[in-house]
Amino acid sequence: MEVEGGTRLDCTVKPCTKQLHLTLAHKFYPHHQRTLEQLARAIPLGHGCQWTAALYSRDMRFVHYQTLRALFQYQPQNADELTLTPGDYIFVDPTQQDEASEGWVIGISQRTGCRGFLPENYTDRASESDTWVKHR
Repeated sequence: MEVEGGTRLDCTVKPCTKQLHLTLAHKFYPHHQRTLEQLARAIPLGHGCQWTAALYSRDMRFVHYQTLRALFQYQPQNADELTLTPGDYIFVDPTQQDEASEGWVIGISQRTGCRGFLPENYTDRASESDTWVKHR
């Protein structure tokens, strides 16, 4: 193979001899094991397939935070409040809520990176995986 500048690279491809493992179910309840095994046995192994592998991760700065999703638009009434747009994700540290009034939480907007107060009843709890980042 030739690359920029006319340099020639030789490469060889070796067949993969390692056995690969694919987890089709993760963190399932023990009483579901028999059903999952039956589903796995029903997969026709002779058929061809096409796989796409994707790697996701979460921002480790927010690993212990709760993730909220904005349900409604909110325009701040004070300088220390967050603007909310429906669908925004907000990271909330449960240990830092002492200075918030009842019905309010302090959060960090994933979209803007801004920190501020927001009305808790304008949000709903989101899955952590909703904010995972897909890598190439």
